Amino acid sequence: MDDNDEDVMPEDMYRDESGFVVTPLVHVGDFLTECEQVVGSEELMLPEKIQKSTGEMAEMMETTAEVVEELEKVCSPEMLHSPAEDDHPLDIGCSLGTSKGIPEGAEHLKTLQLRHKKYGKMDKRYRKTDVSRDCFNAAIDDEEEICVKKPTAVLSVTFFRASQAIHQSNVYRPHFVDRAILVMADQKLTALRDKIICAADLCVASGEYSQVPDAPQEPKQQDLYKSSYFVIEDTFYNDHRDPLSRDLSKVVLDWMKPKKTMQSKSMDDFTFNDLDIRLGYPYLYNHLGNCQHIMVFTDLRLLTNTDCQDPSMYPVLIHKPGWKRVICTCCNIYTSKWKTYADSFSNVDPSFYCEKCFKMLHYDKHDNKLGSFTAYPFVDPGIFS
Repeated sequence: MDDNDEDVMPEDMYRDESGFVVTPLVHVGDFLTECEQVVGSEELMLPEKIQKSTGEMAEMMETTAEVVEELEKVCSPEMLHSPAEDDHPLDIGCSLGTSKGIPEGAEHLKTLQLRHKKYGKMDKRYRKTDVSRDCFNAAIDDEEEICVKKPTAVLSVTFFRASQAIHQSNVYRPHFVDRAILVMADQKLTALRDKIICAADLCVASGEYSQVPDAPQEPKQQDLYKSSYFVIEDTFYNDHRDPLSRDLSKVVLDWMKPKKTMQSKSMDDFTFNDLDIRLGYPYLYNHLGNCQHIMVFTDLRLLTNTDCQDPSMYPVLIHKPGWKRVICTCCNIYTSKWKTYADSFSNVDPSFYCEKCFKMLHYDKHDNKLGSFTAYPFVDPGIFS
């Protein structure tokens, strides 16, 4: 939103000193109550799936029961079957864009050829796994026993890339959206914390590997540094579930002690309904000591039929951008697995290599180090795309 949009800005929103357009302070737990006062409690319930009888359907359509029965037969899924499918069955395991995408006997069809070519390009450009597709699955579940039974408020939370360049200066930028997550208002803050993924968590904590490239890359930083916290308004919500967790906010609280404007609480003791937040205002998520992510509550609304209806699936990932891979400096094909500094074999610092190029360029056949360099295992943030 630019400065010219201030004329059309809603009355209950304002621009803070940082330039963010935010709402006034709202208590999440009061949202459902206020909705009930406006539209009534019955209107907040999701419409149930009720099987209509033939007579009821005929009455709704203002026609006869015979017409409804005929429509059920004509529009049934069985009518979609084509006799030609028996002669040339489509292989269920293949799809357009693969080598077996066009069924035998249909190679001459121009439309299939064009679609096969189109999807082949898309598969190369967007290499999505089944796991990543599942992250975006927010379809309505047909099993009524596991669906949401009462009016529920949900929050959309957007996270930005870490402000500190952990891998290289041009990988992380504070204004790049990392992911957006939909969370139920009655869930604990720890549920959101467990859903956040950062490439820095998978980085090796044991340091330099140029002398021992085949050594086990353990432990990971997430296994050693389990402390984290959210900063929402004037409160630090620390994760104290692990006995080894430290109160990372203590240093800040001691520094601000004369003013007594901040306080520390355990995130496991609070749900989102207990929070006072401003939509659009930047808050902070900090982990691994100093890996900081800006987080913004972008929406507070009621659960709808288009959302995932299974409470056990929440928090749900609803947006994830496609980040480019950090490809190997040598082959320019494979994803980088190693990062080197002061590399005598490269004029770029730092340099990035895939596993094969790193070994072939920096070691002889007896695994003896060649040249001078320092090497660190590298985790490409693009693997989460």
